[in-house]
Amino acid sequence: MLFRSLEQCLSNTVLDKIVYIIGSDHFNSEWTGLTTKGTPQTNVGLFQETFSQICDNEVSIIENLLKYCKEVEVVFIPGNHDNFVSWHMVHWLQAYFKDSQVDFDINPSFTKCFRYGNTGIMFNHGDIMKPEKLAGIFPQVFKKEWSNCEHNLIFVGDKHHILAKDINGIQFYQLPSLSTAKSSWDLKQGHVGANPELQAFFISKDKG
Repeated sequence: MLFRSLEQCLSNTVLDKIVYIIGSDHFNSEWTGLTTKGTPQTNVGLFQETFSQICDNEVSIIENLLKYCKEVEVVFIPGNHDNFVSWHMVHWLQAYFKDSQVDFDINPSFTKCFRYGNTGIMFNHGDIMKPEKLAGIFPQVFKKEWSNCEHNLIFVGDKHHILAKDINGIQFYQLPSLSTAKSSWDLKQGHVGANPELQAFFISKDKG
């Protein structure tokens, strides 16, 4: 079934849960103007201004998601540019939505796994571990639920362009960046042709 927009898709689909991944290089840098590791970054505005703008934007996104589903879970995945400042953002959002039905996972673990129906799902930023390494540790870090899953998915970001592959039955997805900005890193890596794109995944409890 094809939809012209995410809103049209959501309005025509019954959802019992939305998982919204947040963090994973939400910010270009820490408040210091450097990445978490210390690489200098060029930012378009003052940290205080951008932090406020991004928090306001996330509030509007979460409120919009609540229009389509009663159960929304916000899951924090640390990135390599903004390990600390993104955590402060999601902690602020948790306080903002403390009286709502939104659940938050703000644990700073780099890799997180959970089961939905018969599908096991792993999230990681994707900056350090290769796809095969993530697939290799998936059964170990998720061993309590692994035997209950018929389908297994891994989602990462970091590299700014699309990559999908099957690793011994585990479906690996490297998701593109939504930003139109191109850095010297993108140019060096040859990612100038990668188009900004938002991808969403619908997972059935029974069919994966």
